[in-house]
Amino acid sequence: MHRSWQIHRHGAPRDALELVSSSQIPVPAHGEVVIRVQVASLNFPDLLLCAGTYHHKPDLPFSPGLEAAGTVVSTAPGSRFDVGQRVITAPMRYGCFADHVRAQEDEVFPLPDTVSLEVGSCLFMAYQTAWVGLVRRGALTAGESVLVLGGSGGVGIATIQVARALGARVIATGTTPQKRQACRDAGADVVVDPANADLVQQIRESSGGGVNLVFDVVGGRLAESSHRFMTVEGRHVVAGFASGDIPTFKGNLPLLKNQSIVGFRLQPFRESSQYVNSVHQELLRLVNSGAIDPIVSCTLRFDDLPSGLERLGSRQNIGKICIGLES
Repeated sequence: MHRSWQIHRHGAPRDALELVSSSQIPVPAHGEVVIRVQVASLNFPDLLLCAGTYHHKPDLPFSPGLEAAGTVVSTAPGSRFDVGQRVITAPMRYGCFADHVRAQEDEVFPLPDTVSLEVGSCLFMAYQTAWVGLVRRGALTAGESVLVLGGSGGVGIATIQVARALGARVIATGTTPQKRQACRDAGADVVVDPANADLVQQIRESSGGGVNLVFDVVGGRLAESSHRFMTVEGRHVVAGFASGDIPTFKGNLPLLKNQSIVGFRLQPFRESSQYVNSVHQELLRLVNSGAIDPIVSCTLRFDDLPSGLERLGSRQNIGKICIGLES
């Protein structure tokens, strides 16, 4: 038996999602593997896919779910993976909210026994985003300072941990005492409340005059003020708009300090499997050294996926939410 959550109409998760059962387990085509999903991780784009507001709009119905960890159950001839091998996957066509998922081999990555399935299920979307955004797009170097907007979410915590591992000083924002404590627990050197009237001065003092890099998945008013937090040649990496408010930047302000506003989306980098694999190996090294450790707030039952997505959408969650499937 194969079960999958599918989006049949756009709307809130409880309205959009239907649990569908089938006697047919997916079969791999050439260059593919089929994975028995054991843990899947929830991501903000899953909410947007339910609502129909994501930039990619698959034909209905389809199964969402951007990343998962599990075990290979079948392969095509000549595969580099073995049946029974532990892996993570992040299929470009989604589908991880299911008992089984079919994925291209270059969308599948080995998961050593030293890394738990829960950690593995969180290791692609948030941590690849953090690494590529900081290193490739943000050109972060050791000794620089980073301001992480929205530090207590899945991507925020990943960015704090990766930036610390790269030798940066990290300042993070959190809107509640619990979120600010989560940022500290993740390794932020300084945590600030974005509602503070003296926020600009606080960040300047905490960073010794201004931050070198702003990592922004929030957008909104705070993003529009980023030039006031940054040093000469500072970089503002725009990676998302979780607030729902797309900022408007005035061109003369970054001009005065030679600052850069840098757009970042992970998907184009995934076209190079060699690059993505090299990042995966770096992340595994950091996990095994203890430098990064995904924070999982809860692991829900498979049947509770709609409520898990609603919890994610409330923006009160800290870290990642996972769903567990029977092994």
